[in-house]
Amino acid sequence: MAQSAEKLAPLRSAVEAIKSCYYINGKYSTDSLTIKLKDDGKEIQLPVKYGDQEAHFAPLLKVANAAPFGRASETVIDANIRKASQLLPEQFSLGWSPPESLLQQIKDQLIPDAENVEARLHKINIYTTGGHFKSHKDTPNSDSQFGTLVIQLPTFFEGGQLVLTHQENVVTALAPEVSHRRYGEKPEDAIKRMSNFVPKNMHWAAFFGDVSHQVKQVTAGCRITITYVLHRTGAVLKPSEALLARAENVRRAFVNLLADTEFESEGATLGFDCNHLYEEKQLATSENKLAADNAENVSIKTASTLKNEDAVLAVAARAAGLQVKIYRILSESCCGDFEWLLKKMPASDRGFGKKRRVDGGFYAKGITNDEIEDFGGTLLEDSNENLIMVKYDNNAKKRFSALEWAAEGYFGNEASTTTFYTKSVIAIRIPEISKRNTCDKPLTLDRVLLKESTKKKRKAHEALENDDDEIPSIQPSKRQTDERRQPRISCASTPPVLFPPTTASSRDSTPRTIHIIGGRGNTKCDQLNGKCDIILQPGEGVRELKSKIRKVFGKYSHHTMSSLHLVSNGQPSSVAAKASDLVDGVTLQCTYSYTTGNISNLRSSRGGWGRTFGDPWMMMLMNHGRYF
Repeated sequence: MAQSAEKLAPLRSAVEAIKSCYYINGKYSTDSLTIKLKDDGKEIQLPVKYGDQEAHFAPLLKVANAAPFGRASETVIDANIRKASQLLPEQFSLGWSPPESLLQQIKDQLIPDAENVEARLHKINIYTTGGHFKSHKDTPNSDSQFGTLVIQLPTFFEGGQLVLTHQENVVTALAPEVSHRRYGEKPEDAIKRMSNFVPKNMHWAAFFGDVSHQVKQVTAGCRITITYVLHRTGAVLKPSEALLARAENVRRAFVNLLADTEFESEGATLGFDCNHLYEEKQLATSENKLAADNAENVSIKTASTLKNEDAVLAVAARAAGLQVKIYRILSESCCGDFEWLLKKMPASDRGFGKKRRVDGGFYAKGITNDEIEDFGGTLLEDSNENLIMVKYDNNAKKRFSALEWAAEGYFGNEASTTTFYTKSVIAIRIPEISKRNTCDKPLTLDRVLLKESTKKKRKAHEALENDDDEIPSIQPSKRQTDERRQPRISCASTPPVLFPPTTASSRDSTPRTIHIIGGRGNTKCDQLNGKCDIILQPGEGVRELKSKIRKVFGKYSHHTMSSLHLVSNGQPSSVAAKASDLVDGVTLQCTYSYTTGNISNLRSSRGGWGRTFGDPWMMMLMNHGRYF
């Protein structure tokens, strides 16, 4: 999974760059980097072992000067604002420069309207223990300057994160690669463990000059960075050509993935959360047209019912020869680990849930997992799709319904009011190695832009002449579809079935033993120290596993089981386990979330309270604890 995530990084960056982004970052490995001091000719080689780091960097610190910063029209030094040292270009030389591939990535994802990007060496910054730089913006020196490139050298340090703030967004663009100490580890054990370790990766971040950024305080070690000033050179492309460049970058990223024989050789589905909300008619229209149109001629008109970056992503994937489908997803906000794949996007919550007597002595609308499946949804993790979510943030979701929900059908203390949401996911199928065929025809401008009708152009021109202050919006004309037109032959061999079912793997054909730790429940659970072994039968997934865990440990008062996390080397991961993780012998840790239980279910109804307490004074006494 980690290898797949690394291979998907270029595609993720290209997709995120469809919208204007204000920063990008990444890393690459290096075997050697040399900093040569011009005064005495000494050479500092990187990377270096942790145990030799302090003595190795002494020559750099000896010739470095205190780093200033700009305050209004002055250049000042103030350790309260910035505590760091610097070397200017006239003090050193480098046997390294940013590779062309890195500059091309910056151009493609930050400023695709530029003809070229040039990185000019600015300085070396050194932050030792206690070093920091409060939030600031870089000083522009020319009209061609648009941003900054920071290369973080492979050294050991703690703290020192580079934090970017743009509008309301706050991100950590650079951070230490390796922490000196692990959780609960003694300092002497950490020094011994890391004394011979040599880092290999150089991390980098590029961002626009109007982005506020700060360097958090370095608490240990030495943070060394090389900064470059980024300039655009050559002619400036038109906005339409910039959009074409971004769409073509996405198409090329898909083509490169298909050419990688080590990437998901048995096939997979890549999922991208949509940035906009859609009705079922919009989803079905674009989905059907994308399936019918071929890779050589697919255009933005094919996905005209999708919006902006969602349409560009779908067209770029289809232009690479891939099949595109749209998932309708139902999710809940209580535990965060349940998502259902719907047959179609519902227009309302009519028929969603049933009225039943719930804990608290009143009737309310509630629903269980089984009833959601009857509504038209199956758990996404049990849908036999090897789904890899590439873009899983900032998705557009719609509030669907709020009602009582209990996964196992028990509407007692474990039931709670839960809000359900719907969203759309663009699902792009990566075939297995033997069935991969790509389309090499690049996208053109007419395929990523909607053409305006002559009539609407004339109306817009007349409106502009009559009122220069008000610019009318121009809506594209609807495509005239010939229903008798037969699907054209794609340059990629299209399989007869859009999403063929995958064959059952070995984990689904034999029973598996799952080791469980961290369980909570009744007295029996305490006797077992929260540990047990669960036997999963073929075809059973996360939902069945949770049900069996509850049967062993019993109910945990005022709590509900949320997610199960993989355990490696005695440490649980932060990622919830999926059905594909349930292999024989795996160890999982239970996690629980608090639910308010009975108290939250006390509601007023015509003078009555919750459990038929008709006198409000009785409720007041209960709140003061006299009857509890």
